[in-house]
Amino acid sequence: MHLPGPVPKGGETRLRIIKTYTDAASYYLKDGQLVFVRPLGIKRNVVVLPKGWELIQCDSPGIVSTDADGRVRVSFVNDRDDQLPVKITARRLP
Repeated sequence: MHLPGPVPKGGETRLRIIKTYTDAASYYLKDGQLVFVRPLGIKRNVVVLPKGWELIQCDSPGIVSTDADGRVRVSFVNDRDDQLPVKITARRLP
């Protein structure tokens, strides 16, 4: 990581860490629907659906938006002291 400049003694700076990971145990197909189930422990998370899929259910509060390429993304803020349980269900677009 490269900072734009030195951080002064007693000062602070903000960093955005972007991490992409896959966890095959967290998602599966059931009756033709894509299901994602995973507790999210960090404060901010984004789940991006595969291209050609639409969101039909989200069991935790999230902000739904669309990427420039048309993929649906669901952003979560975990303001809890424990993990946020998340379950997302999606279906293929016709």
